[in-house]
Amino acid sequence: MKKIKLVDFGFSLIEEKEKYFLLERIFNAIAHKYDIMNDLMSFGMHRIWKNLLLKCSNIRPGDITLDVASGTGDMVEKLSKFVHSGFIVSLDINNKMLKIGRDKLRNRGIIRNIFYVQANAEYLPFKENTFDNVIISFGLRNFSQKEKAMQSVCRILKPG
Repeated sequence: MKKIKLVDFGFSLIEEKEKYFLLERIFNAIAHKYDIMNDLMSFGMHRIWKNLLLKCSNIRPGDITLDVASGTGDMVEKLSKFVHSGFIVSLDINNKMLKIGRDKLRNRGIIRNIFYVQANAEYLPFKENTFDNVIISFGLRNFSQKEKAMQSVCRILKPG
């Protein structure tokens, strides 16, 4: 008999494969409203938290940085002011969110040294020791296998 893996989804447990489907549907539906929803749900505090994250992060010019669960790219926009000659990879599992983020950043003239990748954080498609920094703002809550995602992150981070 096949064992069904249950994962958290809000206040309930659901099948892991069902979570991917539900998240895809939810984020496709809210993608165009995601930025305003973050402002409303956090009363704008998410902006302060993200600025604090960057202030404490020790990201330097020339660094290679990955933003996991990048969504609509607000962290990528902030990161672009730090890395200068380095580069940023904006990664999200949801193609619609990734495209909205890319279009938003391009419309703001933020195009240099940014690459966009659609992938699952649990299976990051990069070689070992590739990135100087990895940032995950609020995406961790949506991962089905958080430990697997963290192992994947550790694998692609450079030592130190």
